[in-house]
Amino acid sequence: MIQLKLTLDQRRQKKDGTYPLVFRITYNKQTRDIPTKQSIRLENWDKRSTQLKLNSESMRILAQR
Repeated sequence: MIQLKLTLDQRRQKKDGTYPLVFRITYNKQTRDIPTKQSIRLENWDKRSTQLKLNSESMRILAQR
């Protein structure tokens, strides 16, 4: 079974304090990360529901693109 989820890669913090958003694909207990070329701050990420917080500045910026 293949799993796909959007996640914040907290292993790679950028110089500006943001973390990259990646698609994490899992198949047969092996994982691969596919970058989205978007990065956000940790406080704008909801770990529980694994998505951007709806009232965050990053969500407004991404919605405009």
